[in-house]
Amino acid sequence: MRVPIVLTLALVVSASTAAAQAEKPPAYTTISVRLSKLKLRNADQLLSDAVGSGPVIGQELDLVDDFRVNDGPKKFWGIRGSVSYGGRVKLRGGYQRARYSGNGPTPSQLVYAGYTIPAGTVMDSSTRYDWFEVGLQWDLLRTQMITFGLMFEPKIVNLRVRSVGNGQEGQSGPVLPFREVEEEIVPIPAIGAAFDFRPIENFGVRAEAKGIRMPLTTSLFNNIEKVETFDWEVEATVYLAPQAGLTVGYRSTQFEIELDKSGARYFETKVKFRGWFAALDLAF
Repeated sequence: MRVPIVLTLALVVSASTAAAQAEKPPAYTTISVRLSKLKLRNADQLLSDAVGSGPVIGQELDLVDDFRVNDGPKKFWGIRGSVSYGGRVKLRGGYQRARYSGNGPTPSQLVYAGYTIPAGTVMDSSTRYDWFEVGLQWDLLRTQMITFGLMFEPKIVNLRVRSVGNGQEGQSGPVLPFREVEEEIVPIPAIGAAFDFRPIENFGVRAEAKGIRMPLTTSLFNNIEKVETFDWEVEATVYLAPQAGLTVGYRSTQFEIELDKSGARYFETKVKFRGWFAALDLAF
């Protein structure tokens, strides 16, 4: 009697293992290339420079209200590529251009970068938020229909503010042209999760979200008082062939950076971008 029981159990285990393996998708090496176009939704920026090239301490300024940094293009192109191997691990990296400028008269007398800037002075200013992303996704659950994974994807933000205008050295000196540049490299880590659902062979959807809030961190050059980010995106893919697909989606990304107010240079910004993207997916 024991032999039939053992054979029956062996058959059940073999059948279960075969069924589980049949549910797993093929372990392709996949490559995806994405183009995105993000639009600036809103930006709050405060800037103070107590050093600069002049002798007086600067006041806190709003770049939009005081320096008119709200003109120029507000839609920005970006690119991202991703590679996965063996089905469970995905690596991806990307670059997003995000910068805009302004040119207009100051609404009142301002003190910045050691200069007293008379009311009505035309300022030529720009802000840059270009960032690189390098990410890793590890799938905890992977079947033919559903994939769920954890993500780690930091941003490396190149934060740069440029201001060109005329001002008095100190409070009573001659009016001279000046050019001041504030630049900071700020790493912003982010963790999150991604969910893929492929109900039929030729169509699938994906959603992901990631973010972090970190007080008292450190950038490459200055102390950072606060770093916060939150991203989400959704996408849909039409598979033209078993190993090729076209993807369209929508992304929202926002981050907030504050330098330590005890330092000589202080900058605070909070920006949000949203926009569409398209990608080509190939598997080998």
